[in-house]
Amino acid sequence: VLFARSFQDDWNIRLSISDNNPYAVFLTNRGDIQSLPYYGKLGISEDIHYSPFLQDFSTHIVDDYPNTVTVVATARAFTDQLPITVSLIYNGEPIETMYDDGQHNDGVAGDSIYGASHTFNYSEITETYNIGLRATDVNQNTTFLQLFPLYPPILSGWDFCILRNGNTKFAINSNGIIADIGPYTAQTTYDGVPVIYSAGFMMSGKANGEIWSNAMATSSRIRDYVSGTIGDTSTAVYVVKATDPPFGESWQNWSNAVAKGAYFYDGDGDGVYNPVDLNENGQWDWSEDCPDILGDVTAWAVYNDGVPAADRWFTDVPPQGIEIRQTVWTKYGEDYNKNVYYIRYSIVNRGTVADTLKDVYFGLWADNDLGNYTDDLAGCSIPTRSGYTYNDGGDVAFGLSVPVVMTTLLQGPIRYTGNPEDEATNNMGNLLGIQHINGAVNDTLTSFVHYMQSHPTQGDPGSKEQMRYYLLGLNQAGDVVDPCNWQFGVVLGEDCSMIDGHFMYSGDPVDSTGWINAFPTDQRQMLNTGPFDLIKDQPVDIIAAYHFSRGENNLESLTLGLTKAEALQNNFPILDVEDRNINNFAVEYELEQNYPNPFNPTTTIKFSIKKRSNVRLEIYNALGQRVAELLNQEMKAGKYKIKFDAQSVAGGLASGVYFYALHAGDFTKTRKMILLK
Repeated sequence: VLFARSFQDDWNIRLSISDNNPYAVFLTNRGDIQSLPYYGKLGISEDIHYSPFLQDFSTHIVDDYPNTVTVVATARAFTDQLPITVSLIYNGEPIETMYDDGQHNDGVAGDSIYGASHTFNYSEITETYNIGLRATDVNQNTTFLQLFPLYPPILSGWDFCILRNGNTKFAINSNGIIADIGPYTAQTTYDGVPVIYSAGFMMSGKANGEIWSNAMATSSRIRDYVSGTIGDTSTAVYVVKATDPPFGESWQNWSNAVAKGAYFYDGDGDGVYNPVDLNENGQWDWSEDCPDILGDVTAWAVYNDGVPAADRWFTDVPPQGIEIRQTVWTKYGEDYNKNVYYIRYSIVNRGTVADTLKDVYFGLWADNDLGNYTDDLAGCSIPTRSGYTYNDGGDVAFGLSVPVVMTTLLQGPIRYTGNPEDEATNNMGNLLGIQHINGAVNDTLTSFVHYMQSHPTQGDPGSKEQMRYYLLGLNQAGDVVDPCNWQFGVVLGEDCSMIDGHFMYSGDPVDSTGWINAFPTDQRQMLNTGPFDLIKDQPVDIIAAYHFSRGENNLESLTLGLTKAEALQNNFPILDVEDRNINNFAVEYELEQNYPNPFNPTTTIKFSIKKRSNVRLEIYNALGQRVAELLNQEMKAGKYKIKFDAQSVAGGLASGVYFYALHAGDFTKTRKMILLK
């Protein structure tokens, strides 16, 4: 058959390449099928006696992470040497035969378009494999076409980790950078499209009366931290999965993380991390050591502000001796945990400059790019302690359905007040529980700031003072942004003079009320908390969540994101934590005196459990009659406290002397208390 163009029957002619050979590809009505794809090899007058022509037609993925992923592929394939076999290839081997029968996502029968699909269990994808197509004719002439790599659920290198949850991927580096991790840039994505260009943090405080500021904010050209601890800048991200075998390789490797400051569950109470199956039953028990947070995936790294002053963006800021121990984890299951990545910054002053770094502010910094980076808007939600980036409408990469990216502050830093009535909490996860710190509070969201790359008063910070101003919710000059006169925003339905300028764009874009960002651009934002002190070798833990939501349009995405932020706040603590203090696992049995005493009508009872046992805490009157049972359950070793309300007893308790008794294993102790109305 001569290869020649028929002006009457052929159209949409274009060039393509298969197996390194050039082809002309076009549609034709030459045969019985209308719009039949056809091809010819350039430079050959007759289209015979060469390898099959294979052209990628379309591929897509149906992702039901973390369970399965389905690859759907269709391809154009032609040959003059029939019959022809077309296969979907996985890591060099055929996994599905492709068909041209009109029943396998392949158009209509006989149109030379072949189709197939294959479903993988994510548990089967243990490393990066390549998906491709292969066409083979009767003479075993073969053409191969590479499609794309299929990544495992967790892609971990020595200095980076890419986690998966729902429709998203989340990339972290061992030096504190999120998303912008060198050769793996654009790995924080939604449905494969980048949504965060770079993220990290900014921080500022005072050492010996002098202001210092540092950050990991790569698109603002600020890189002040290096991997590792002070004096040991080795790079590593330690990864543990819930599916890993107890006491296996990842649990053993965690000992290296512990040596660098990672938390762990000390089941045997000896103060040393030693993950050993003590009773040799092949399962983990409460009396045995393990990593502190066993999310579905947990990734830990440590980094320090060791970049020399001469190599910094702010050359007048030397290292302050700060280490940050970062934990990132995912938790599948409930809807509010889908597309959510929890992150804990455990900040430590190692005391190389000052025993106390004072008046510290910490900002969760992000440069979010939702597809096209020039059409994004920013905002914050004070009730949910969240900052977000959303689109001003549709987007070339996402269409109308553009997701929203949110950062939500779940636990602010601990700030000591000296007031014994105050109590701060530190959520340590499902194994270590909750610490209670008297005479302190948790700082909340203190400001939200957005800035732009080259703006004269709201651009990239150019000095340590300007960065500190941003962390205080001010502009570069140290002034509060005025909602009444800010050209990039608009105030709707409210008195602009009554809006707090420390929280930029705190209005509601869905209802078109309050202060709203009205000028789409390349947004950079900071969600700030503080002030607090960093006392030598006393970690301060800050917990946040990065999360992603996608609706039918930009405002529906924002609504879904705010709903998720509220759910995250309402369901915090996370990972099913127990309300208990873990200051010291090597505790003895003890029942402390209630306080206040006398009381009316509530009082607090503290007690300690040496080892896991069934615990009963009961209240008796002066006649020895039990009037209330506060606890009757199995509990782990640790320190606990419980509030007792005399009004909660049926009919209420009268004034008088009462006794409370603790029973834990073989331990029993009773104390007296007085109810005085």
